[in-house]
Amino acid sequence: MPASLGKDFYPKLVQISSEVGMTPEDLIAVMISESGMNAGASNPNGGATGLIQFMPNTLKSLKYEGSSKDFGKLNGEAQLDWIKKYILNQTKMNGGPFTSAAQYYVANFFPVALKLPGIKKGDPSTIFVEENPKTVSVNGKIYSKKYYDVGIKLHPKSEISAYKANPGFHGSVPGAISYADMIKQIEKNKKNPKYSQALAAMTQQTNYSPSKQSPRYIANNQPTKSNTNMGKLNQMADNLIKMVNAGHRNFNEYFVIKLSSNDDLYASEYARILCFALNEEFGFKTNINNIENLEINVSSNLDDGSNIITSFCNKMYNDFKSCTKKVFSYDVDTQIIKTCSVKNNFSSKIAKSNHRRFLLKYCK
Repeated sequence: MPASLGKDFYPKLVQISSEVGMTPEDLIAVMISESGMNAGASNPNGGATGLIQFMPNTLKSLKYEGSSKDFGKLNGEAQLDWIKKYILNQTKMNGGPFTSAAQYYVANFFPVALKLPGIKKGDPSTIFVEENPKTVSVNGKIYSKKYYDVGIKLHPKSEISAYKANPGFHGSVPGAISYADMIKQIEKNKKNPKYSQALAAMTQQTNYSPSKQSPRYIANNQPTKSNTNMGKLNQMADNLIKMVNAGHRNFNEYFVIKLSSNDDLYASEYARILCFALNEEFGFKTNINNIENLEINVSSNLDDGSNIITSFCNKMYNDFKSCTKKVFSYDVDTQIIKTCSVKNNFSSKIAKSNHRRFLLKYCK
């Protein structure tokens, strides 16, 4: 009988997915293949355990103090903390959040492959594990050529073992496992009835709708025990992006809010949340015009906009600092200037990139 996932598994899954820059359905697709959504699943060949089949050495690298058998006794909700830690470690190797379930699957299956340019680009033709890989000899030692070419000294036995241990991935290229095989496996997983059942359970418990809503936004309607404050910031950030993409109307007064801090990521996160709050509370339209110098353009339709913005900025900053004091402690100086013009539009791509950097730096 499958081990329990835990009563708050799906709300927590939605939450941690947002914190690592992924979607929960991508993680579910990998879990279906690795364990069939069974937290107690174990593989006698090598000792892989749990929802995403952590190997004993992987658990050791995560500083898990128990054995693989102990880990398999944890319910799914408890395992998610270790899955989050593992993903954050792998995103560092990847140079940022994973762009697809297939890319994450590569990280879970053969992490070193993230260094291959084709894997980074999501090229289906990229081969990353072979039965008989080409080799190169350096100072009497043999290495896999494809990995040596990108600066990784990998013994070919690692590839050979991975190939032989995973016959289910063999397919598109004889004697090799390619990125196309990982894509194919993910698509196969999504046709598994267990995948549909998991999505239905997640939707019922969290109201998260796959591919329609941001996981950060829904996660905060179902707060988990950990990182609730950061979840509130996530919700504000997502709504900010929706707001600034919606366009602008003509207003009577224009202001520039200049923010400065000794930590750029901290200040940019506060700027994004401040923008959302000004719109939510007063209907002001905002732009983060200069992401480097942190200038926020504010369009106000109120005659006393300057006084309102000044007092509200003070209140918001006190709330922001109180909300995040357990994670970090910096200061932000605010200067409000009345102006007659509005500068360039805010870039949602830059905002999303900044927010992912913020999460990777602080949400560990």
